[in-house]
Amino acid sequence: MMSRNKTIKINHNPAKSDGALAQDVSRAFLDSMLLLQNKFSRRTSPLPLNQFATLFVLLNEHAASITDIAHYLNISKQQMTTIIERLVQNHLVEKQPSETDRRCVIITMTPDGKKIIDDQFDSMRKIFADHLHKLSEGEVKDLHGIIQKYNAYIQKMFP
Repeated sequence: MMSRNKTIKINHNPAKSDGALAQDVSRAFLDSMLLLQNKFSRRTSPLPLNQFATLFVLLNEHAASITDIAHYLNISKQQMTTIIERLVQNHLVEKQPSETDRRCVIITMTPDGKKIIDDQFDSMRKIFADHLHKLSEGEVKDLHGIIQKYNAYIQKMFP
């Protein structure tokens, strides 16, 4: 079992191959994603992760087919159908027939679904802000710069 507080230190070794460095960076990225998931989403989300992830996709895409959402989340269409049905039952998403393909159903988020996302983000911001006092002013400034650089790199990698 992996420790929740596990950190990976990347010491750039010029002798290390680019492939090995890329693997180290990928592992560190995944560790940061898991750490954020464990520290924020599990504490604050009223929904299972798969349902929250589906709402998050719809927040960015506004409307998508079940197949597209399943592909985006890398799960089967059958699993996605079950998730969508639960979200429909809870009035968090709606299904509408596609205007261009009668076989396709388009999923959109309802205002209740948007409220869940907004509340989740508010909770995460509050938790984060509540823990900033553990850092010095200099560390908070450093963290801010690191997060800005991190976001810029991710946007550059995935335009």
